[in-house]
Amino acid sequence: MTDQPVHDRLNKEQLAQQLGMSARTIDNLVRRHELPPGVRIGRQCYWSRTVVDRFTERAFAAQENWNPLKSRRG
Repeated sequence: MTDQPVHDRLNKEQLAQQLGMSARTIDNLVRRHELPPGVRIGRQCYWSRTVVDRFTERAFAAQENWNPLKSRRG
C-alpha cells in the first residue's frame, strides 16, 4: 500500500476553502451523495485532493459541454 503524503489530504475546513464554500455546504454535499464522505482519522475527516479534482471536473462538465440554443426566430 502506498502512503499518501499528508499535503494531499484536506480536512473539512481546507476542503471548503479550496472549493470556495462553507463547511456546512460540504456536509450537505456529502448528505446528498454529491461528495464522498471523508475518511476519519482521529477526530478529523479528510478528503484527498483527487476528490477536489473530480468534483470540480464534474461541476464544469456541463458548462464545457454546453451548446447554445439555435435562434428561435424563423
